[in-house]
Amino acid sequence: MATATTETERDIPQAAKEAVRQTAEEAWAMPPVKLGDKILFAPDLAEMKYPESRGRCMGFVTKIGRRTVDVLCLVTGGFRPRVSCRHVDDPLLPSNPQWLEEPDTGVFQPADSEVQLQRLQTTVDSLQASVASLLAKKKS
Repeated sequence: MATATTETERDIPQAAKEAVRQTAEEAWAMPPVKLGDKILFAPDLAEMKYPESRGRCMGFVTKIGRRTVDVLCLVTGGFRPRVSCRHVDDPLLPSNPQWLEEPDTGVFQPADSEVQLQRLQTTVDSLQASVASLLAKKKS
């Protein structure tokens, strides 16, 4: 025997999904960047996917916000400033495409060299901790 469901009962799962999505968006934090970090810039998400894209360029972080950075991009003939650039993984980007309509904004991701440098630093830190631990054991 089938039971009738009300509109409210059908909407509960969707409302719960929406609440979870909003919580995830609010909890998302831009990956850590520092002033001067090398990044890859593109005017939109589509151009970021293609390494051969003419819109992509290398840049340097010049200002850090809560969810955005300002970037100085290396282009033919010099540098070009880009403002309020969002990380490619920002969950709010797909629902707010108007953010990328301004001519001097876009998306960024850390350059491969920055990612590699971060991994190396983590490894060095771990090795230093291991050596310190071994030296402490040897002394006792």
